[in-house]
Amino acid sequence: MKAFILAASILLLSFVNVSWAQFNNGRVLDPPNPQLCAQRIIHERTPDGKGYFFSWRDPALKGVEEDWLTARNYCRRRCMDSVSLETSLENEWVKQRVVNENQKRFQQKKKPVFCVSADHDDNNVVDYNEEDNVDDDDDDDDVCVFFVCVSCTIF
Repeated sequence: MKAFILAASILLLSFVNVSWAQFNNGRVLDPPNPQLCAQRIIHERTPDGKGYFFSWRDPALKGVEEDWLTARNYCRRRCMDSVSLETSLENEWVKQRVVNENQKRFQQKKKPVFCVSADHDDNNVVDYNEEDNVDDDDDDDDVCVFFVCVSCTIF
């Protein structure tokens, strides 16, 4: 009987753990992959030690469009996360690279956006252009034209 209760408890905890990381559409938030973490690319570091990866600088990702979760999972598998612009200084720092490297918005069938954050809800997509950084999570057709990953750990 104890073995049955233990097995049932483990099964229940496994289900709760999987459902916690699962989105309504059945997709999941990927865990870090140690091999990809060891090979991750950091394009630039800020003075406070944060490392940034810019998808448009990677030849394999240049021009690739992904949805918010796919972009975030790309970052997470490499022990990073999609960048969350927490200060105006950080916003300007990232914006400067976006503008200086001609990462302009363009319209296609789906509305392209710059995906940056996951802090408040699982589908947060931020529309980023040269004038502002405005929340725009009212559209299921959003795709990331490019994305930025950040690592707070120095390796």
